Amino acid sequence: MRIRIDEMRLIRLNQCTLSGLARYTLSWRSMEIRYKKYGSVNISPLDQARFLESLLRINPTIAIMEK
Repeated sequence: MRIRIDEMRLIRLNQCTLSGLARYTLSWRSMEIRYKKYGSVNISPLDQARFLESLLRINPTIAIMEK
């Protein structure tokens, strides 16, 4: 799956639960990326800060939300 950076609208950090249910991730520091109108994907980049910095350099309109 490919997600265009210009379609990303929100990144929620430190996502480990979804509606009270445990999420199956390999990391406790995963992030949820919301894109387009209803799209959503969870990822766990190795260097979260550097990853976010790179995304925001390309698309500074992405909202960042801490849990």
